[in-house]
Amino acid sequence: MGDIRLLSLTIRLNDEECRTMVAMHIPEPGPLPLDKITADLRRLAGDLADRFTGVATVAQDSDTGVVEGADVVPTAQGAVRVWWMHSAEDIIVGVGDAPGWELPRTAASVEVVRAILDAAAAGLVEVGKGRGITTYRVRTPDGEAREDTHEGFLGVLLTMPWKARLRWENATPFAAGLTHN
Repeated sequence: MGDIRLLSLTIRLNDEECRTMVAMHIPEPGPLPLDKITADLRRLAGDLADRFTGVATVAQDSDTGVVEGADVVPTAQGAVRVWWMHSAEDIIVGVGDAPGWELPRTAASVEVVRAILDAAAAGLVEVGKGRGITTYRVRTPDGEAREDTHEGFLGVLLTMPWKARLRWENATPFAAGLTHN
């Protein structure tokens, strides 16, 4: 049958922002295919607990048969969380609390997920903060600079007609503060 979802759409024209709500009919997702993409993402998620022991908490969403995913939450202050989920239609990967990037269900997209995870672990995610919003920027090996924004409650309340000024810095590496004996 499917769902009806409300989506917030932001359009920028001549440096002015216009927001609108759009209702869309979303068809029911099909079953998760047991293909190479699913196997690669499961293998990546399975390796995370060993890779990030002591520096991050790794949670895997249980297999519903429709959607799977993982969430990597680093313990170091200033480090950036990475999460992803995949279905029969696509892969969505995100950092922090931002909504994430929707990628096609391809082997190249699995490599983008891996690259974003590696960048976050190394502290190479740029984080811009200001007036209720946080913007994340990640440069991936495919040459793309991916940017995503989380707008908190304060950001909604303090909406201004101009673009918010952000203070940029690199995220903290996952292993920051660990002492090796």
